Amino acid sequence: MIKYPPTDINGFYGYRSKLSKTSLKHWDFAQKFSAIMLKKYGMFCLPFCTLALVGQNDKDLILLLILILICIFPAIAVIYQTEKMLKEF
Repeated sequence: MIKYPPTDINGFYGYRSKLSKTSLKHWDFAQKFSAIMLKKYGMFCLPFCTLALVGQNDKDLILLLILILICIFPAIAVIYQTEKMLKEF
């Protein structure tokens, strides 16, 4: 999304929320901001996910749950921060 953000408001590709679809300026801002935040959180989570996958056993359910939480937290954080910035925009 950083290299090829969607240029038109659509319901298929990009960061889509009610607030981001209000205008083309909001749409463009949401695409750039959310892509930057996804990259930031992805780089933060990469070492944890790598460690979890390397150390995973067949019986290690706790490690799998931690891995899922590591993936869910960034998604929620990106949505929260993008919506907060869109309200201020």
